[in-house]
Amino acid sequence: MHETALMESVLVILRESAKANGIQKVTKVKLKVGELTNALPEALELAFEAAKGDLLAQDAILEIEPVKAQILCRNCQKISTIDWLNYYCSHCLSSNVKIIAGDELLIDYYEGE
Repeated sequence: MHETALMESVLVILRESAKANGIQKVTKVKLKVGELTNALPEALELAFEAAKGDLLAQDAILEIEPVKAQILCRNCQKISTIDWLNYYCSHCLSSNVKIIAGDELLIDYYEGE
């Protein structure tokens, strides 16, 4: 379950940022999770609950915003959503594309006191 390792990394970053900003208690964490990460939101939530045990994030709630996978066509410069089977432009059918969304897992923001 790679969600546990991902969430442990998120909590390390969260603790470092909270400490650097003088935050004693985190109350909310919002993550943006791209569908290409293969991270299941339910598994991330379970991993968060299991890993947040210290006083800093003990009562924090987790909000997850799923991010759809999108590509930018290098030929026609249009943006398309993609699915797991086809990485081609839905406008001109080119496979000369660049992923522009959907591969991220990041802390969008957190709230605390």
